[in-house]
Amino acid sequence: MENACPYCNRSPCVSGWRKLVLGPNASFTCPACGNRVTLEPVRASLVMLPIVLLTISVATGWFKNALAAGAVLVVLLPICALLYAYWVPLRPAPKHQ
Repeated sequence: MENACPYCNRSPCVSGWRKLVLGPNASFTCPACGNRVTLEPVRASLVMLPIVLLTISVATGWFKNALAAGAVLVVLLPICALLYAYWVPLRPAPKHQ
């Protein structure tokens, strides 16, 4: 799992469940070194893109079959969750002035 702190290399820096609910704009404090850490925004966005596209296609009426849309969602959610947990690395959070 790409879950090592970019400052102190402590792994895991954050639990897998907490990482799944974080977005690329959110940050958290590493329990070992106290530095602010966030997710890499490009990879986090790429992982969420299939679910966003499915939502848009259902909302605009392009995907009309609700049962098929539900089946696609059931397949996409675990794949995206695993990618988010294992492929999206942590990076230092930007300093706020």
